[in-house]
Amino acid sequence: MFPSAPESNGKQVVAKCGWTPYDGMELKGVPSQVFVRGVQVARDGKFLGPVGHGTFVRRQKPCL
Repeated sequence: MFPSAPESNGKQVVAKCGWTPYDGMELKGVPSQVFVRGVQVARDGKFLGPVGHGTFVRRQKPCL
């Protein structure tokens, strides 16, 4: 989620990873609300969810 800005950069990321694949790209729109499983977790650039919200889902090995 990014606050309104003409260009994306890692300083705007609200996640542990601290980076985004959109770094340096011009944004045409930004989300105003974010929902996870029906629960609003962000609005207007502010995180509203509880700390640690979510569950890690381990990926299975690909069938190749």
